Amino acid sequence: MGEESIHLLQANGHVISILGRIETPVDEPFTRTISYHEIALGALHNYGDTQQWQRLVSDGEKLLNDIASGTLNVEEPTDFEFNNLNDALEFSKVQKQKAVVVV
Repeated sequence: MGEESIHLLQANGHVISILGRIETPVDEPFTRTISYHEIALGALHNYGDTQQWQRLVSDGEKLLNDIASGTLNVEEPTDFEFNNLNDALEFSKVQKQKAVVVV
């Protein structure tokens, strides 16, 4: 989503930027109160300290242990061949809950 799509957000909406960022908020201050967030994938590699790395490893180990013990159930993905991309999109659209789709 770029700046041209922000008008589609409702009040208190969020813009999440992974690649590139919106430098200047689109709306006037104190109007729809859109929040702008940037996600720096891999930022921990360059900017994380030892405590942050230990927390990441600990959280990852807990997540894997919860999956292994059955405390956390992970849904199996539904696979689609690339030629059936439209079917995958339709499948994602009609699911009552979020589904993991792999194309």
